[in-house]
Amino acid sequence: EIDCAFSSDDHCVQKIGYKDASAVRPSIIFALWGFSDSQIQTYSYWLMGTLYGSGVEQARAVGFYKMVQSLGWAIGFALVPTDVMEPIVQMGCTAACFLVGLFL
Repeated sequence: EIDCAFSSDDHCVQKIGYKDASAVRPSIIFALWGFSDSQIQTYSYWLMGTLYGSGVEQARAVGFYKMVQSLGWAIGFALVPTDVMEPIVQMGCTAACFLVGLFL
């Protein structure tokens, strides 16, 4: 019997041990994801520091940025359970949010 980490009616996601060769690719992808997140955060704060001269304006910009970021996390957290939304739909919503953010 296959040990499933996640299963639904039509598929089973197998568990991967850290010693398995199949764990290397996801580990590298998650490490790069974390690195890219830190780069985006650094760029965002640098951009706010450049665009807003005074400390009061910078504080407002950072506050607004953190509010929008927290709102995104809250909405994402509400949509994560697979009984709320299928994984492929979650991925589509993530891609749509990325594209909207890219053009803002």
